Amino acid sequence: MPDAQIEEQPHSVEPLKPLLPAGHSLDELHDLLNRGWWSAYDAGILDENGVVQGDDDGFDFEGERMTAFGELLQLHGTQEDYPYAAWGEGASIAWSDFVALRYRERT
Repeated sequence: MPDAQIEEQPHSVEPLKPLLPAGHSLDELHDLLNRGWWSAYDAGILDENGVVQGDDDGFDFEGERMTAFGELLQLHGTQEDYPYAAWGEGASIAWSDFVALRYRERT
């Protein structure tokens, strides 16, 4: 894709601000989510095919990023809870601001 189209794609961490536990910052969350391809893109170290050179982002699998994300936001609840289920109980979450997306089959 052209750079202009790529630069329209990155995520924004700002909507997650109410979920941040005390002592953590949006920069921390941004760094976690950007680790890997986006940080390499920003640093200009992708090869001509868009592949990260020296890709050592600390994650072998994206599931590891999701686990780190859950741990950063402390979404794990209590020992008895299903892992990462406690976030649904957060009083600071404005659920009315979320939009449910549903996909339909092409006709």
